[in-house]
Amino acid sequence: MTTASTWAARALMARREAVVGRHSPMFYDEPLHVTSGQGVWLRGTDGIDYLDAYNNVPHVGHCNPAVVRAIADQAALLNVHTRYLHEPVVEYAEALLATFDPRLDKVLFTNSGSESNELALRIARQHTGNTGIVVTDFSYHGNTTSLAELTTGLRVKERLGSHVRALRTPDLDADERPVEDVLDEALDQVAAALASLKAAGHGVSAFLFDPLFSTEGLLRTPPGYVEAVATMIRAAGGLVIADEVQSGLGRSGSQFWGHELYDIAPDLVTLGKPLGNGHPVGGVVTTTELLEEFGTDNLYFNTFAGNPVSAAAGLAVLREMADRELQRNAWDVGARARELLEKLVEHRPHVKAVRGQGLFFGLELVDDNGQPGTAQAKWVVENMRRRGVLISRIGPHDNVLKIRPPMIFEREHVDLLVERLTASLDDLETTEAHEQAASPASATRNGRKGRVNSPLRTGLFIDGKWRSNSNKFDVLNPADGSLAARVSAGGESDVDDAVQAARRALAGEWAEVPGARRAALLNRLADMVERDADTLARLEALDIGKPVGQPAAFDVPNAIATFRHFAGWADKIQGTTVPTAGYQGRPTHSYTVREPIGVIGAIIPWNTPLMIAAWKLGPALAAGNTVVVKPAEDAPLSILHLAGLIEEAGFPPGVVNVVPGFGDVAGAALVRHPGVDKISFTGSPEVGREIQKAAADTFKRVTLELGGKSPQIVLEDADVEAAVQGIAMGLFFNQGEVCAAGTRILVHRSRYERVVSLLADVAKAQVVGDPFDPDTTMGALISREHLDRVLSYIERGKAEGARLVAGGGRPSTKGYFVEPTIFADVRNDSAIAREEIFGPVGAVMPFDDVDEAVRIANETEYGLAATIWTRDVSLAHTVARRLRVGTVWVNGWAAIDPALPWGGMKASGIGRELGWSGILASTEEKVVTVVL
Repeated sequence: MTTASTWAARALMARREAVVGRHSPMFYDEPLHVTSGQGVWLRGTDGIDYLDAYNNVPHVGHCNPAVVRAIADQAALLNVHTRYLHEPVVEYAEALLATFDPRLDKVLFTNSGSESNELALRIARQHTGNTGIVVTDFSYHGNTTSLAELTTGLRVKERLGSHVRALRTPDLDADERPVEDVLDEALDQVAAALASLKAAGHGVSAFLFDPLFSTEGLLRTPPGYVEAVATMIRAAGGLVIADEVQSGLGRSGSQFWGHELYDIAPDLVTLGKPLGNGHPVGGVVTTTELLEEFGTDNLYFNTFAGNPVSAAAGLAVLREMADRELQRNAWDVGARARELLEKLVEHRPHVKAVRGQGLFFGLELVDDNGQPGTAQAKWVVENMRRRGVLISRIGPHDNVLKIRPPMIFEREHVDLLVERLTASLDDLETTEAHEQAASPASATRNGRKGRVNSPLRTGLFIDGKWRSNSNKFDVLNPADGSLAARVSAGGESDVDDAVQAARRALAGEWAEVPGARRAALLNRLADMVERDADTLARLEALDIGKPVGQPAAFDVPNAIATFRHFAGWADKIQGTTVPTAGYQGRPTHSYTVREPIGVIGAIIPWNTPLMIAAWKLGPALAAGNTVVVKPAEDAPLSILHLAGLIEEAGFPPGVVNVVPGFGDVAGAALVRHPGVDKISFTGSPEVGREIQKAAADTFKRVTLELGGKSPQIVLEDADVEAAVQGIAMGLFFNQGEVCAAGTRILVHRSRYERVVSLLADVAKAQVVGDPFDPDTTMGALISREHLDRVLSYIERGKAEGARLVAGGGRPSTKGYFVEPTIFADVRNDSAIAREEIFGPVGAVMPFDDVDEAVRIANETEYGLAATIWTRDVSLAHTVARRLRVGTVWVNGWAAIDPALPWGGMKASGIGRELGWSGILASTEEKVVTVVL
């Protein structure tokens, strides 16, 4: 759900609790706020269409047109008859009874299944003169007080009535003994229950059961069990009541009514709201003998039940069942579902059994010890909801996934359900495996329990599916050099598959998605990033070596804000109307439209991967492009987790593809591919130059955000203490591995020694170490190779005569750590002043006036960003205008925002990202002229 829809749902929930109370149950931890339904789909206030694979009440589909018309037509004539004679009720009774054995020839209408079961039990008690009732353990027959007394496991239960005996239903999927032994033991239990009721003076009035044993967990009873119980009940003087609220109306596929699965003839059959497709109607179907006996001594009528509108709805449901052959559909589609589910659960340790039949089936989940997997089932139900599929849980332990869709469910819906369920179970297994690996009894990937308590994605995400290949590369933990993960390395053929998938999506489903829907998907993705914020921050700390608090405070919130910002743009991208002089004397109407560029290849750097990925994906998706993402091989883990969230958010297959791999293989293949329309790259100027050359061969558009050597200018009037704190952040944040790092510190000579002294103190005060230690302020560099590079620049600084005032070495710890380093008296022509080090190395230089400061600042091949420290606003504007950089910050480093364009001048790149500029960079402008 989007943030707006989440808050709207919570506000409505608060209103509901104020008038209804807080104990009326809702589905899901975060209640689903729906606005409409159609067929097998429910539309949420978040704009997402949810596949309803749970709710049997809309038996022939939400807002079935035939049922809606019948209700409207009848309501316009007569909507309640009380005890007047009216034909639709009689006509419906005739049609309904025609679906039963002729022996069951009478029906009393009610409002609901609960009322039906109450009435059936009342008839049984009067007929038998007994009060005892036999039910099955954990069965559910209604919410009223007397029915709650029959319930042994649900929260609706009252204290089990003394007149009630609950049988433990035998289940062949749970009991491996010989079938005869299972049956004999179960029937002994029935005999004991009947003897107990007799001894207590209750006798037995009825056996009330659900033919599919639904809430019990869709149990598979021994052949002959139900028949034997019915025989024993009748021998004791009781009646048999089949509760068909969940089992009937063709649900099993093989029979129209659930009790027809057995060789029994129930005395009463109870029905509920599926009769009217959710309209309040139920009924008790019975024999003339029982009804006459009951009616002689009891006045039974209901002001609303069986009214003309309910009857019209019921007739429409029966006609839809017949005209569309929905019972046969349940059999065919159910068989398809069973086949796919049986294949799905092979070799899955968490799935014990596939249960049910027709369009009512479920998966029994267990934990690692083979015990009921209550937590696992809850996890999957919530995960499926986030994937846009609604299911529920049943069974004594709530560990059976309940899948009971409307009867109009088709094969394509089953395929989608199983596809999403496969992904959910995959995630469950990786989550469980990772949690097990993080337990105290096992070694973790990174040496500490709970550092990344989530599944690590290590495959390729192409065309909406995950896959792996035999080529792998190692992702190391920079903090200790240990193996964090082995990730599939995409090759040229994988890139081609990803590009082809992106082109299909571009020309197919994604092209028809309106801006408002794209906005809803981006908002949904933002919500999921926000939900997984801690996981993503920890992945970046593990992958990159930065202190975990930094991505938690900056990178992840910025990514969330970026997706939400561009969600706001998605339905506001428009052209202009352009007046012209006409065409050959005739007037014209000319206008422009902005269209998506096409397939965009996004190549992500390793230093802030999640944030930069959001910068590239946000505008691209808002504008309707499709994207192939190539994460950096040094740090792909947060991007791969993001790919899982993109899948979960419901983006159509192929819209976003993620191909991890090496730059000279996967990256080069992406740049060369003729099916890619634009490359958006963030990285080094050296690679950027090669990309621009290669892109020229196919006339690709390019956006290049390259390196930087950003100055921080401390003017004479600056607040030195505040400036030093900001300068230190620009130097040491993310170990200085930031393209906009302010590593050239230009200080007015009157403040120079004070700034040098304070910077040295701040550098020495940094806590270098474990990224997961909350006291750490600076983590590890990305790799051994990069560590050697940074150390080599420190040695060059010393050799060039700069004054080392802090740092300059390595801490005595394993991992790729370097001390925060400050050089003073640096010449502007030295290597540490001119070349991008990409590490925590500051070069401090004095200046005497503003002109000199501007000259030194501009004497570089880079032009990404600059920071000015001053109290003089007028002077700040003057200096900012003279600096040849893409972004200037005044009295604060890295004041970035998704609404502000981002990009550099000179060797720092071409083009802009973010803000409206990001939309312009993701679209082509087309002119249309109509000669009038």
